[in-house]
Amino acid sequence: VIEGSTIGEVLAMTQWDKVELMRLLKTQVDTAIKTDRLKPNDAMKLLSDYERLLQEYTYLSLNGNKPAPQPGTFLPLSS
Repeated sequence: VIEGSTIGEVLAMTQWDKVELMRLLKTQVDTAIKTDRLKPNDAMKLLSDYERLLQEYTYLSLNGNKPAPQPGTFLPLSS
């Protein structure tokens, strides 16, 4: 069994700071907007999606159904 962790938590375990990752992405997005490689609306959606995904769990979903383990909850490695 493994404990449920969010993507952001897993990144932190591997020495990545999600705030720093967001800052780096925003810098790249700002550059892409200034050079007309990305529209502002698309940039905002990208940043929003990225931030949201950092809160998602690392588990795969089946048929669009996402498991919702709570911290401290254990799920089997296989069924």
